[in-house]
Formats: sequence, C-alpha cells, structure tokens
Amino acid sequence: MGPLREGQIVMHYEIVHNDLLRDGIYELRVRLRHVNYRMLYFFHKNVAAVISHGLVKEDSVPAKEIERALQRKRTFDAKPKRHTYRTTVS
Repeated sequence: MGPLREGQIVMHYEIVHNDLLRDGIYELRVRLRHVNYRMLYFFHKNVAAVISHGLVKEDSVPAKEIERALQRKRTFDAKPKRHTYRTTVS
C-alpha cells in the first residue's frame, strides 16, 4: 500500500463477538477505536443475511432493539421482493 491520499478512508476494526440473541436474530459486534458497534441481522432462507439495524451500546442489547429487529424480520419475510434491491452488473 502506498502513501495515503486525500479522501482515502482507512479503518482498523476488530470483530469482537458474533452470536444468536433469540428467535433468529443475531448480533455482530465490531470494535473500532474503543467503541463497540452492534449490528442486528437475520437470515432469509439460505439466500441472504439481512441487516436490521445497528446501535452503539456497551452493555447487552436492550430487549426493545431485539423486538425492533424481530418486527423487521417479519416484515421482510412477508414480502421479501418488496424489500430487496436488485441491480445488473455490466
């Protein structure tokens, strides 16, 4: 890697934790500059992992955030095509 250029983004992160919270909702915790970022996600069949949302929290994930992810999972599962972006690569 050469010298840094203006506008170049360099990130150093560490995957700290990846676990099933409950009812198909998983947490991926990434540490960047001493801050834990938590991303809640779920799997749609065997096709895709879908990120529900993220938060910054030092302790455990609050129940209301898990409920939010569960509601988004139900919404996605009901009409997956409506919530899926597709593009073609040329």
